[in-house]
Amino acid sequence: MGRLVLHCVRPDLDHDDDNREDRKNESRIELTIEGMHCASCVSKLEAILGATTGVLDAGVNLATEEATVTYAPAEAGPANLLAASERPGYLGRTVGEVAEEESQHERRAMAELRTLRRRVGFAVAAIPDKP
Repeated sequence: MGRLVLHCVRPDLDHDDDNREDRKNESRIELTIEGMHCASCVSKLEAILGATTGVLDAGVNLATEEATVTYAPAEAGPANLLAASERPGYLGRTVGEVAEEESQHERRAMAELRTLRRRVGFAVAAIPDKP
């Protein structure tokens, strides 16, 4: 399956990188979006994120299920952006939250693997030698 990337730019804002004087007042966040199935979902989500107060730029990638949003922190924040992504029924999380969940899952899996190895080792050691 090919990658579909749509990009939404708010027409009421100047998006020429050479003309941006104060990039310090901008923040960028990556969101993981679950529940998108087609280009229509991407378009809808980009329109919603792009219309959110404080959003300067929003791009959504269907293949990776991620949205990259550039916003003015004085007007918007991660909570606003997540709420906007969840309004149409998608599950939005920050990439950091997803990475932390995956990290916790990996730690639990590794601990379980160590326990299983230990149990197998004890079971093998308990097998009597042939007389």
